[in-house]
Amino acid sequence: MTKKPATAGDGDFHIYCIPESVADQGGLQENHHYLAVDAVTWFINESDSWLRSWIASGTIDINVGGERYQAGLGTFELRGDARTAPIFDRPVLADRNYCGGTLTLNVSLFAIKHDTAIATMLKGASRASLGIAAGMVQTATPTGPQRVLGAAAGDLVASLSELTQSSAKTKNLFSLDGLELNLRPDQLRADSTHVLFHRGSSLDEGKLKIAAKGGFTQPLFDGEVLEDGAWVLLRLRRQTFYPGRRPWFGLERGLEADIDNLVADVQHQQRTSAQALDSLRAGSGDTLFDRFRALRLVIQQDGCFTKEEARARVGRLGNKLADARASVRVPSGVRGVGGPPGDGGPPSDDADLRAEVEAIDNRTSERAGRNHVLLIGVDAYATRPLRGCVGDALEVGEVLRKHYAVDQEEITLLASAHPGHHDLPDATPATARNIRDALAHLASAVVTSEDRVVIHFSGHGGMQIVEGERNRYAKECILPVDYRERDGQIYDVELNRRLAAIARRTRNLTVILDCCHSGGAARGATVRSCPLPPIAAKDLPEHVRHPQRGIGLDVGFAPLIVAACRADQEAEETRLPNGRSVGKLTRALTNALRKLAPEDRRECSWRELWPEIDANIKGKQQPWLIGDGERLIFGLSLAREPGELRVQPQAGRYEVFAGTLLNITRGTKVGVYGSEPHSLPRIDSRADDAARVGTLCVEEASPAKAIATAVADFPWPQRPRCRVVRYGEPALRLSLHGSPERVAELRAELAEHLADMVAEDPDAPVRVVEDAETGQWVLCDELFGLASGGDHELTRFETDVAVHVLAHCQRYRAPLQLADGVADLPNSISGGLDLQLLRAEIQVDDVQDPDLPQIDIDEEGRYRADMGTHFCVKVFNRSRYPLHVSVLNVARDGQVEWLGSEAVPRFGTHVFWYPDELGRPFVLNGTPGFDRFVAVGATPMELTAVEQLELRQGFADVIGRARAGELTKNVYSGGGGRQPTRWVSAKVVLRGGP
Repeated sequence: MTKKPATAGDGDFHIYCIPESVADQGGLQENHHYLAVDAVTWFINESDSWLRSWIASGTIDINVGGERYQAGLGTFELRGDARTAPIFDRPVLADRNYCGGTLTLNVSLFAIKHDTAIATMLKGASRASLGIAAGMVQTATPTGPQRVLGAAAGDLVASLSELTQSSAKTKNLFSLDGLELNLRPDQLRADSTHVLFHRGSSLDEGKLKIAAKGGFTQPLFDGEVLEDGAWVLLRLRRQTFYPGRRPWFGLERGLEADIDNLVADVQHQQRTSAQALDSLRAGSGDTLFDRFRALRLVIQQDGCFTKEEARARVGRLGNKLADARASVRVPSGVRGVGGPPGDGGPPSDDADLRAEVEAIDNRTSERAGRNHVLLIGVDAYATRPLRGCVGDALEVGEVLRKHYAVDQEEITLLASAHPGHHDLPDATPATARNIRDALAHLASAVVTSEDRVVIHFSGHGGMQIVEGERNRYAKECILPVDYRERDGQIYDVELNRRLAAIARRTRNLTVILDCCHSGGAARGATVRSCPLPPIAAKDLPEHVRHPQRGIGLDVGFAPLIVAACRADQEAEETRLPNGRSVGKLTRALTNALRKLAPEDRRECSWRELWPEIDANIKGKQQPWLIGDGERLIFGLSLAREPGELRVQPQAGRYEVFAGTLLNITRGTKVGVYGSEPHSLPRIDSRADDAARVGTLCVEEASPAKAIATAVADFPWPQRPRCRVVRYGEPALRLSLHGSPERVAELRAELAEHLADMVAEDPDAPVRVVEDAETGQWVLCDELFGLASGGDHELTRFETDVAVHVLAHCQRYRAPLQLADGVADLPNSISGGLDLQLLRAEIQVDDVQDPDLPQIDIDEEGRYRADMGTHFCVKVFNRSRYPLHVSVLNVARDGQVEWLGSEAVPRFGTHVFWYPDELGRPFVLNGTPGFDRFVAVGATPMELTAVEQLELRQGFADVIGRARAGELTKNVYSGGGGRQPTRWVSAKVVLRGGP
């Protein structure tokens, strides 16, 4: 290295993914690959005297598809003259059947003042946690790892972390929360990939490679062992066959041998054909068929095996039995009636054998797990009492029991009812303490990654204006029955933190808040709201002003929240003809769930159910779905393709939840499809003609919505999927620069596939420039690319993937166009919104009024920070209107990150932290370059689906998938909400790196 190496605990944070092979071997496939994670080596750049005074250790946390494996790293011990140390002689995660989902790796590294007892405990915890992780895999079923073992591993590592973080003699060599990497399956495109977690000097990734040197596998930089800062090296491995041994392998071999012996006995006339056939059919438990069935059940429930390999093994055994039956019927030994081994099973005339083979396909795809339902209803407030909240809780419980197979013992009810209103003599009252205890219980080891958690609160909500030392901001809260007592209100900060703790136990978390101001925390008719006086920040409870920072909540694992209204609105009760009061949201929700056909209850997503709920809530109350709308009802996410639109039929016309700000203009055509096929075909292809149910044409469009009519009558599908198939006006304007021949070639490709999406404009900020030396196209815009004077490029690509890259570019630039379009609207609020990036390297006193400096601003007016910088995003509403503000990050790698939406009071502020954990900062990671932060505000908020602009794949992902043949051309995108609207927007640029 050209400069002095960093000392352990100093420098920027980096995570490098280094595939073993440069050849693209395709993405990780569920129920096809086995996945393993090895902890390989680690390094700490400190002197010998430091290593004698300090004990270095750490933890590894692996979360794959909701299954969590945790282990301690032991202690850092050098051998001989080596500076690099091995970690384990066995994997952390050993060859687990990959069942789908994101892979999250979190590595912490710390040092503790030398203490023999602590060192012994760290080593013991390392060995124990590795054994537990191995046991989870060895005893796994198709529905996940063993629950008890998982809880034991979590408690062991949690105790270890608590010990180290509570010690005053502890140093964090990585960040407080560790270094975390999230990988989608399409990003793991090699059979072996090393991941280097590093804190130290910035490195040129092109000079990094992994090699064996000095007896260890370790990272080399410029050919030399990397001896900089501190690092931990992991290896991700995958393969398509199971490399280990299983206890039932001997039973399998024994059954095959006994089948062969039976056939031989018949051929040598030691048994009759009838006797042999009896043994090859179902009996009382001791026939060969009975042994086959028993072994099939063992294989079926062995979660170590992929469905593909389990089916092949059972199919081979089924073929062997079918061949044996044919042989003993025909002594001449004619074989092969069942087909070659592994072809999927015996022929149809052996129906009993084929049924056993096909039973493998019934392995549970949804994780089994328990249900944990917390229902909270509060009517008996001392002031402003309500009437329908306890009834709401009971109604939700009834629907879950009758239609979602929830047992009564899986339901916890906290209810404060009026005397005589409900027969609940043993109900636990909904006090602040009882609510907190119930939430803490759900964040404990009683809940595992396989479980489902549903929380429903029905009662009063409140919004309180807080006068901070520096800013004025709003806080929302839910109100228990004793909210007037000391510490009786549960503020958004606390509720947020408690939900994040539950979400770390399971990603299957659904929260339903039927109360006022629930869009921020979390009731005309009777309004479910209690007025709360303004309060000074210093008078807030300590735990609200000083929230603890935890390990964070991954964006992909955020809970789904169904809120009765937005943060500045009030939820209402309504009275039924029988005189009973109910919450509007709960009534609409339970009615919609009851209407679902039995076969649809497990397959319907919140996005599909939402129009029914929204249409049945009248008045000023506007319900809000916060989180991944593609989540199944009380389940996990359905995969959706980028660019799918939300469309709702309405009185013979169709409301499209996107408008001119997102390129949905008059004349735009929207294709409508059913739930199949899973992957939408190329537009205007024969497959598209067969799959498309109908087509809509946009007749009128406002900034955030559009109205369309059907081109021809068609039946509206039960689970519609909609996308743009033809734009009314070009959605992406660009200019082409290069040799005439190459430009003509690219222009012809765009004319064939993107004619209505892309238009050439010499003044457009997007430029596609030919690199004369390499022959590649370089994508440039206002900040990126040589043609616009930038020192970083967005991406490089060849003509054969240009359609995919530019279609992605249109989606990538949608937030930028949205912000520019808002500024040009005649009713925009000039100067009404400011956006600041604050440096957040320290614990703050108040997460919504933090005393933090801005990140440095360079001479060009751009924020500039080193990689690894911690920061938060602050929005100022300088207008006289309350605003709903959404913030997105248009990232340098081609992704768009949705950072959240919040209500900001007039002349007030809101600080955005890492999604779903207030007080946890963002970290500037990845490669150097520019990030663009966009804030869009409206009054009221019409952009009900600004989060649809999020893109969780970048340019490199798109190019890789196109090369692998996973994408078809003509991939379009769209975005995705009551009174005249005022708009405002703001943009800032953050440059990361030296």
